[in-house]
Amino acid sequence: MVSQGAILLRMEELQFAEDVLREAILKIPERETWLLYTNLGYVYERKGMLGEAFVYASKTLEIGEKYGDSKAIAMAYSDMSNLFWKQGKFNAALNYGLKSLEEFEKRNLKDLDYDFTLHLVGQFLVDLDRPKEALEYFQHSVQLGERYGFYNNLSDTFIALANLQAKMGDFPDAHTSGLEALRYAELLNNDFMIMRSYLALGKVSNASGDFLQASRLFGD
Repeated sequence: MVSQGAILLRMEELQFAEDVLREAILKIPERETWLLYTNLGYVYERKGMLGEAFVYASKTLEIGEKYGDSKAIAMAYSDMSNLFWKQGKFNAALNYGLKSLEEFEKRNLKDLDYDFTLHLVGQFLVDLDRPKEALEYFQHSVQLGERYGFYNNLSDTFIALANLQAKMGDFPDAHTSGLEALRYAELLNNDFMIMRSYLALGKVSNASGDFLQASRLFGD
């Protein structure tokens, strides 16, 4: 049922996902409920109810601390960092993001969630105007994504890299990052990511003064 709820969430069937997840709460041992609470938090985040989402991230943290589950703790901190970021609280977001990475690294397991948190921390550093540090986290995320095949994260991170490199005036690398974002989006056949990749490439061309190319990309 927890897996079903997660799938429904990704299908944007938010109410069905919530109903299934709530029904599952009493059917599984407490120490295993952290993933359920994590997904309930995502339901509320998608609904724009960030306060409720934070409540469920806190429940995940509580379960993780009670049973010494570092994965649950890492996920809770990562989700809290993302929620702080969405509220414009960039310093708090960075603090929780770094705490999440510390927990992930204790496990020495380089999984998709660790990779995504590296991307988040990079984004927080961009928003805090610390571009060189942000670049390091994005590049680390790319290294992991390419090693383990995290295509969605790769497309996202290359888009972020393209935007950052263009801001830093490194237009050739920014263009290459945009093309990599597009390549992974096309491998996924993800129209939304393809659109975002073209948008990033258009911004790079515009920032570099190649207005004709920018016009073509935005038109595509």
